[in-house]
Amino acid sequence: ILGSIQSLGIQGLSYAAIQEINAQSIGTASNPVSITADGDLWYLNATSGGVNGSIFVRNLERAGSPSGILCAGNFAASLAASQSIIKPITISGTLPAGSTIKAANSVSGAITISGAAGLGGQIIVNSGAGSGTWTGALSVGGSIDLLPLGGLAAQMRTSTPLGLSDFVNA
Repeated sequence: ILGSIQSLGIQGLSYAAIQEINAQSIGTASNPVSITADGDLWYLNATSGGVNGSIFVRNLERAGSPSGILCAGNFAASLAASQSIIKPITISGTLPAGSTIKAANSVSGAITISGAAGLGGQIIVNSGAGSGTWTGALSVGGSIDLLPLGGLAAQMRTSTPLGLSDFVNA
């Protein structure tokens, strides 16, 4: 898509992968996108703007390339994976307050949030309270690079809130 996606509703895809969504921007604050699929999301790219809306998929994963999420602006969205986030998420803007990146199980893909205001929203791992882990690196604001500590999986299973002490500088 050469321009912006102003309105997009995808629902009820049964285990079919969403292979690629590629546009200048995806949704707006006044007209957010809604993407719901039982399958995986392979690649989402907002080339010059942000992402606004909600995205619910099984996994963020793909064996090939390109894969993951690239967002040139703010990620003012709620991304929920009913299983895991395996591929990287790169946000050139911010994850504003009220926005979430959530995996019911594990996060092994790196998450990079480069905007100066950084992380205002939440990253939620193991929301299914199972045996999920967070092994992907986290970089916020271009100056803070963190890796989860080894004992993080047990703490996440108890839903104990995490703080900076739960991470080590990369």
